[in-house]
Amino acid sequence: MRLRWNVVAPWMAPGLLCGIALAQLLFAHFSSLSPWKGGGFGMFSTVDSPGARFLRIYLVTPQGNLPVTIPDTLKDKEVELRTLATQQLADEFAMALAKGTWVKLRMASAVPYYLQLLKVNAQDSAQDRLMADLATNSQYVNNEITFDKFNFVRMLKYDESPDTINTKIDLNSVRIEIWKYSFNKDSVSLLAKKFIQATSTLSR
Repeated sequence: MRLRWNVVAPWMAPGLLCGIALAQLLFAHFSSLSPWKGGGFGMFSTVDSPGARFLRIYLVTPQGNLPVTIPDTLKDKEVELRTLATQQLADEFAMALAKGTWVKLRMASAVPYYLQLLKVNAQDSAQDRLMADLATNSQYVNNEITFDKFNFVRMLKYDESPDTINTKIDLNSVRIEIWKYSFNKDSVSLLAKKFIQATSTLSR
């Protein structure tokens, strides 16, 4: 039986679209694919877009849980995890965080930084006097603002080593939580719900 292309051809494009739609609906309803991705069929019927999902990351230390932000080197993986949130991807993401080296982020006021810039272009005594006054005020600002009480940390890049200024964080494990928003019709509001959690412990 010869295939009659003049009969089949008109149905190829609609059939392909129907196949994509069916696959997207299956992934969206029976896995954690965001309904806004994979074709986006039915995306306007839900608020569960990748942008409505977010991660909470904690370094589990002997002193307690320390919330941290996502390193720049893992931003692409974070987008993938929010789009297709599976336990396997969450475990891999937690492992990548646990393998990293986390250090305290040293901070100071902006005044010393701009003073240094002024010194480079200083040309006369008037500027020297101005910088002397600014330096005095800068010391006052630094004494008033104690950045050490803020537990800001960051993960070093893979080719970066801790220096004498950075203080390495002693980790027991890393825990990540994936949350998503849903619309509650009764309260007419958005509610956040945790739906995946992963923990990674790395022997050091």
